Amino acid sequence: MYKLFILYFIYIINIQFIYTHTINDVIVYTYNNITNYSKNNDFIYIYDKEKILNKENVLNQTNVFHTSYYCKNNTCAFVDNEYTKPFIEFPDENETLLLYNTYTCTYDNAKLNSCPTFKCIDNVCLSVKCINNSECLSNKCFNNYCVFNDKNPIVHCDNIYENDKTSFMNCGKPYNDTCKSNEECSSIKCSIHGLCTMNDIILSKRDDDNVNNNTDNDVQVVTAKDITIIYIILILIFIIIPISCCICYCVFPKN
Repeated sequence: MYKLFILYFIYIINIQFIYTHTINDVIVYTYNNITNYSKNNDFIYIYDKEKILNKENVLNQTNVFHTSYYCKNNTCAFVDNEYTKPFIEFPDENETLLLYNTYTCTYDNAKLNSCPTFKCIDNVCLSVKCINNSECLSNKCFNNYCVFNDKNPIVHCDNIYENDKTSFMNCGKPYNDTCKSNEECSSIKCSIHGLCTMNDIILSKRDDDNVNNNTDNDVQVVTAKDITIIYIILILIFIIIPISCCICYCVFPKN
């Protein structure tokens, strides 16, 4: 019986070594070093002066499609409608480019650790957790997550489709921010759950144009809750296996 336990622990140690080795094969970047990654534009909306507008100019645009902006201090940076990149660059008053995390959660979700923690593409992952308020576009970091901040609301601008050929721009709160009325949201849609959501008309337009066929289809977002569940399952497996072996050994002893 002791031999069985010794063999089991050797097996577990080997499995853990392989598992750790597999994790180490994945390169993990953070807010502090993502700019060192050669393909950082996979994760960052890089500042492009030619695509920068002020809020008034954004609102004056008509008949533009699949276009969105994040604005900070009346500087609006173009982003795509997929929102696949968690970070964005904005210049400060001295024209120094600063990096901001756009992956923002509600306070309640951050309290429950139910927010995204990583954005992964192939074997490269970016931690979207924060340490300081200044890392967040909302200027509020809580429980290591960027959360929406009523004192410094994120300004997001959407194109709203009137029909298949005409559209106008509207600015307001971004998706998943809390709201009480449609007028608060950039999409002009506040859900019954009190969150800004993507406008149904925009969704149908994007589907018609096959916009979802992008190169980031294999992107995975992993939350802390997902990781916890995985660990619980692994622990249960490692407990059940030796118990089952012991039961089999006791009930069916070797003749």
